[in-house]
Amino acid sequence: MTPYFTALSFINIFTLVMLIIDFIGNTIISPFQKRNLVATCINILLICISEVFTTILDGSPVKYRFYHILANFVGFSLVPGIYYTLMRAMFPKKNKMFDLFLIIWIVFVIFMLVCLLIGTEHGIFYVDEYNTYFRGREFFLFIIVYSFSTICFFFENLYISLRFWKRTNIMLILDFLFILFATFVQIIFPGIQISWTCIIISIAMYYLYFESLYQQMDTQTYLLNYTSLKTWKKHQKKTVVIVVAELDNYSKLKINYSRDQINSILHTVSKLFSSYYKEYGRCYRIGSEEFCAVIPATNIDFDTLNKNFFIDIVKYNFETADMPLISMGYAEMTPYTELDQALSLADAKKRIFIKERLKFLY
Repeated sequence: MTPYFTALSFINIFTLVMLIIDFIGNTIISPFQKRNLVATCINILLICISEVFTTILDGSPVKYRFYHILANFVGFSLVPGIYYTLMRAMFPKKNKMFDLFLIIWIVFVIFMLVCLLIGTEHGIFYVDEYNTYFRGREFFLFIIVYSFSTICFFFENLYISLRFWKRTNIMLILDFLFILFATFVQIIFPGIQISWTCIIISIAMYYLYFESLYQQMDTQTYLLNYTSLKTWKKHQKKTVVIVVAELDNYSKLKINYSRDQINSILHTVSKLFSSYYKEYGRCYRIGSEEFCAVIPATNIDFDTLNKNFFIDIVKYNFETADMPLISMGYAEMTPYTELDQALSLADAKKRIFIKERLKFLY
């Protein structure tokens, strides 16, 4: 084991321990996210430790061959799982792609275990009778599975970034290229051994990115939250129009429907609202049943815009049971207008909208 590898391993392990302590002490993220972030770091920590053992045991006396094989098996088994747990931490929602990758990961581990039990040179890796490590004939499968997990994670990141933070998604792309570079270097030049250092740095960057995002985002609907709107208002420089949509009879919904049903309704309305207004401006959730869009273009016919959105919601109601109606309002907001004042003006428009909205359907 060279001094270079020893120093690099120490840096990796020490950094991972600090990240684990930071994740455990974080009171903003949910317990589910915290568990998966800690699991990701423990995963990489075990991989780094197994690499230390494989380096020490490679070419050692034959009596250590079992431990050499075991250390390699642990390392190769855990590597694809890095982005599985990280995906679950960054995107705490049900996703069929996550389940698909979990199945691929399990099949990969079983395949590797069967090859080792048979004692063939086929498989991901092979340790010969002299206790020397070789890449197996199917080592390319490891590259495919690992690449698949990385690409899945990248596209999930890109989806979230394009939906919320269009201006900063370049950071996610650069982080992905950084990981890709480290992976190719590790595969082509195994002796350099910088991949885990780069991956640890990238995880820290992803964590900082999404920590900032989740502080500004309503995690139930994936819209920006009211705190984010107030922060934006402090730095407002141009006149905008604020469009507000409110669900009807929300208090009755909470009485008549279960929490899961209400969450489903909120998620559906927020998704429809975001998909309709995001091309005009930034979308927010500003209350339990209220959503708003801040639109820089003040020359739009907002009466027609809101009317068309209301009609789209009604059309969706015909196809989906238990969807409530909405009321729409809007108001112009200069940099000198108080946010509460603009929202009050929008509420006045909503009362007019409620009186007229039935006419839109005929």
